Amino acid sequence: MNESLYVYLNLDTEKKQESEELIRRMDQLLLTAGMKYSGISNMYIPVDIQKRDRAVFRAEELLRSTDWLKGILAYSAVGTLTNACPIEEIRTDRMQNPMPGKLRYYEQYYQKTNHLPHGIVVDENRQLRDGYISYLLAKKYHARADVCEMVSGQPLRKLVTGVHVVFRDGKWIKKTNKGYNWIYTKKAPVIPGDILLVDTKRGTSFICVSRITYIAGQEFCSNYKKVRKHMKIHMEEAKDTNYGNSMDYIYTSGEQKVIIEAEQKNTRRSVIEQYVQCRKMQEMTQAELAKRTGIPRSNITRFESGSYNPSLELLVRIAAALGMNLQVQLTAKE
Repeated sequence: MNESLYVYLNLDTEKKQESEELIRRMDQLLLTAGMKYSGISNMYIPVDIQKRDRAVFRAEELLRSTDWLKGILAYSAVGTLTNACPIEEIRTDRMQNPMPGKLRYYEQYYQKTNHLPHGIVVDENRQLRDGYISYLLAKKYHARADVCEMVSGQPLRKLVTGVHVVFRDGKWIKKTNKGYNWIYTKKAPVIPGDILLVDTKRGTSFICVSRITYIAGQEFCSNYKKVRKHMKIHMEEAKDTNYGNSMDYIYTSGEQKVIIEAEQKNTRRSVIEQYVQCRKMQEMTQAELAKRTGIPRSNITRFESGSYNPSLELLVRIAAALGMNLQVQLTAKE
């Protein structure tokens, strides 16, 4: 990882001498950060490969902060080799077997998309550092996997790229196509399409994961905010999809995909309205209802305000106090 840095300048091809001077200054500038020209157009590599994480990070900082580059620098990109070694050479003797639910979650994603959720990271000795499930799936299905190498002793973090989304009219909708990055440190497995709660400059927001990669090195790892929460909801092209039994918030039946959390709120609101209307028609106060049911008035108040999730027993007791029968009925979705 962080094996190279690609730098592109806005140069005037008709001013060859001036362009050559700018490139020479660029070479000298990046050399102070520990990067040298590779001999390949636009590509710079670390002078000391063992210090490449810091060198690449410092080089990017220099590019952004150097005054004479403003208006000249087009863009830069960190290069990471994704074929560090064959799968067969990876050492996994230090790894523990993954939890069955986690393995199933990733495998169902692969079976549906024919893509591994993320790559594999090894150190200089081919010892696996992260991406063990991707390794297992690649072996099982003979799938192509990106294998990246990191420097031993450096921190390694999983990086999720996601777009901002909002839940509206019973479905998740993308607010923008621009992707942003966060570090993912949660125990729950994460795949492209998952909904996460993150911190932003304007507060908290929901994102839909579009890509999962890795970053290595102290400077890079401290440059991003951490994901706040995994919402256990999956979104795929504005549709909600269930991957595995761990997705408790989502129910799938054929082509219908319903977010249970939203459905629960709508059902609870409808039930509460019926109860309140029935109580008021009988000109019964909350205090009187509490006395008849033996339920504390505070619970009655919370129930009618929607801040209390009622049990079936509570609903039956209130219905009986109102002289009504409670009926629960399942109906087919339209």
